[in-house]
Amino acid sequence: MKSKKGALVYNWTLTLMIIFILGWAYIQFYSKYAKNEPLGLKQLTLFRIYAKGESVLFYIDQSAKYSLEQSAYDLAKSGGVSEIEVSDAETFAGYECGKFNDAYVWYQLRKNGEKYNSKDCFDEKSAETNLGYIFNKNLDKYLVNYPINIPSGNYNYRFRDNLEIIGLASLPININIFKKEVLEDFSTATRDVKPKPIDISQLNKDTTKLSEGFRDFTGTDLCAKGSKCVLKEDAFQQLVKSEKIAESKKLCKEGTCLEVYSGYRSYDEQNSLWNGSTSEKYADRYKDPAVRIKYVCNPDGGEKSCPHMSGNVVDIRLAGKTTSTMNSADWNNLYSIMTSFDTNRQPLWVKYSNEPWHFECCNTPRYARAISQGVTSTV
Repeated sequence: MKSKKGALVYNWTLTLMIIFILGWAYIQFYSKYAKNEPLGLKQLTLFRIYAKGESVLFYIDQSAKYSLEQSAYDLAKSGGVSEIEVSDAETFAGYECGKFNDAYVWYQLRKNGEKYNSKDCFDEKSAETNLGYIFNKNLDKYLVNYPINIPSGNYNYRFRDNLEIIGLASLPININIFKKEVLEDFSTATRDVKPKPIDISQLNKDTTKLSEGFRDFTGTDLCAKGSKCVLKEDAFQQLVKSEKIAESKKLCKEGTCLEVYSGYRSYDEQNSLWNGSTSEKYADRYKDPAVRIKYVCNPDGGEKSCPHMSGNVVDIRLAGKTTSTMNSADWNNLYSIMTSFDTNRQPLWVKYSNEPWHFECCNTPRYARAISQGVTSTV
């Protein structure tokens, strides 16, 4: 009996020790991590984030199905040829036989005396490239309407057995588990929220400082939805100043005024543009490098030839607009904002004459030359 009583006392002692340890661990965890949040909330948040991730992937899969069906219809309707809106209205497939009754001509047969001269106008190999281009445009229309930021123009496509189109993503989908909105129900993300002027303190919290003095502000109000936005720190601060100037000019009724859709590009990213690996398909549109360089720079020239690689350049527009919906008044307003003077009586940015959306700052060769020459606008 003594041994049994001793065993009973030992079990109660062990139980009390376990309760004490668990209680101490709870207090330590709560004081360090909870910050007035109920125990288990962070774990619940992770489950919700996982569910959101699954929802995003499902949305992309369904969007891809609808986009492929629409793209096949669009391509058939256009006679197997797709066109890109460029400055010289160049036909995407290098098409040269024109149209007949609003349909592209695939085969020409011309009578020459007693003989007929024939010409094949359609290269079947281009159909795959054309389909990939149209598919990407249709898919991006779906992705940009999703509540969570999904990178657009983010896929490299390949076809298999003429039946499947496989997209390989270049950038991951990031869901910030520390932002307040992830603690809310998913339905709240789709509600219409009245926009407010930009909160600089909150903006600094929502951005990420990267190595070598870069700032990543992807997913913030200053970055176009679906775009990757990274700038050097000085350029980012110039952008914030420009936004504040836009607000002071009352050029936007509510919410953020400016929207960056392209900033810093690494060598690899610029090289993908140059080699035609991105949705723009520059190498397919301009096979001759001497012609292509008029539309996209060769990264081998470094930052002097490709200022986007410096991290001090933005392609920018007014928020809520696209480059195709910006009218002359919009471009003038954007120019007025971006070239406003800072406290040193120097323009915050200078504009590249050939591209009304392209602005540079912070000692790029174009910016330094403009300052040295006293030029404050277009160079």
